[in-house]
Amino acid sequence: MVVKRTIKTRDGKIISFDPNSQDTTVKEGGVVGEMLEIKYYDQNSQTTRREYIDKRNIESDVSCNVICFIATVVYGNENATEVQVLRNFRDNELNQSLLGRKFVRAYYSGLGKMASEALKKHHSLIPIVKTGLDILVEKYSSK
Repeated sequence: MVVKRTIKTRDGKIISFDPNSQDTTVKEGGVVGEMLEIKYYDQNSQTTRREYIDKRNIESDVSCNVICFIATVVYGNENATEVQVLRNFRDNELNQSLLGRKFVRAYYSGLGKMASEALKKHHSLIPIVKTGLDILVEKYSSK
C-alpha cells in the first residue's frame, strides 16, 4: 500500500512524498523540535536535495492512505460515498488541529489497521461502529 504525506505550508507551498520510501527520509528536530527536514536520495543512496520546513509554518500535514481501514470494513468498499466523506473530514477537519493530527498519525501508525482486523473477526461490532460513523458522516455532510 502506498502512503503519501502531503504538507501544505501557510505560504501555499505543497510538498508530497512517500515517507516509507527508501528514497526519502524525514527527520523532526532542530530548536525545540520546530524543524522538519526532508531528504531525497538517488538510486546510489546519495542525497539529491533537502527541504527544511518550520513546523510552525505548516498549515496541514496529511497522510493520504489508499484505504480508510475501519470505514472500508464498515461500508464494504473503499470508494463508498461515506468513506469519501470521512476522508474529507480527516483532511479538512482533523488535520487542522494538533490533537486531530495526533489522532490521524496514531490511526495510520497501525491502530486503524488493528481495529479493522478486529472488526473483520467480530462482525457483530460492525453495526455499532457503523452507527457512530453514520452520525459523523451525516453531521459532516450537512456542513
